[in-house]
Amino acid sequence: MKTIFLSGRLVADPELKEVGEKDAKIAKFTIANNEGGPDNAEFYDVHCWDSMAELVGNNLKKGSRVVVQGT
Repeated sequence: MKTIFLSGRLVADPELKEVGEKDAKIAKFTIANNEGGPDNAEFYDVHCWDSMAELVGNNLKKGSRVVVQGT
């Protein structure tokens, strides 16, 4: 299994929703990374679930710097 690390800043406030019959929480947000210079920005869509979604939705906002690990 591969692991990826992303770093950057949120381009907008996270979107926090409840989904499904058991009201599972999901947070969606986009990270901008411009390590290659201002003309070479890359954007990554990120989704997280349940307790992590609540943490993201309640504590992060547009411009927040984040590091994300995914598998």
